[in-house]
Amino acid sequence: MLRSIDEEAKSAADASGKKQDAPHACDPVTLEILRGAIRAVQAEMEALIERTAISAFIREKKDFYTSLFDADGVMAVGSNMPVFGDMSGSVFKRFAPESMRPGDLYWYSDCYESTGAVSHSNDQVLIAPVFHQGRRCAFVMSWAHFADIGGMRAGSISPDATDIFQEGIIVPATKLIDAGSVNEAVLEMFHRNSRFPEQSRGDMRALMASVELGVRRVEEIL
Repeated sequence: MLRSIDEEAKSAADASGKKQDAPHACDPVTLEILRGAIRAVQAEMEALIERTAISAFIREKKDFYTSLFDADGVMAVGSNMPVFGDMSGSVFKRFAPESMRPGDLYWYSDCYESTGAVSHSNDQVLIAPVFHQGRRCAFVMSWAHFADIGGMRAGSISPDATDIFQEGIIVPATKLIDAGSVNEAVLEMFHRNSRFPEQSRGDMRALMASVELGVRRVEEIL
């Protein structure tokens, strides 16, 4: 049976509407430009840590890395990855992503709470959300091994330790910066547990600066 002109027109309009609603594919040139820009952000974050940190663990041993995540906390890019655990889940368990605001920064080092993403308590993780036009669209992360966080032996790693509490202070997922306001009391509590507090302060400043840089660079891309 032949369809009427009105039916043909309606069918064409429906098809056009579906095409408009469909997501737009990114052309190869734009895709490569974005890929390069994102990797450049991650590399610049790592360069900042290496140049501004104090401890030999970070500057010489290079026991640190950075990563970028999508809006749901799924890793998009990262290098020197020593683990394959869930780096963002530890924060999301305590702080709903919907409650996060621009200027927030989250911090943790809890091995068990991170389901193995952090291998020992020396590893400090900082994660910050990135917003564009009021919408959360990404996360950036900096991670580094701190030389001493207390515990029964200098360096906070001991072959005769029998439980994790002998290896220094454990940081559960914590909001270190709330919409731009730094929780200085929590930071000082952490540094006071180190045998080398000034070194600890310097390394933490390097990590915080790296995350701040990452947020700013991703915002520039968006």
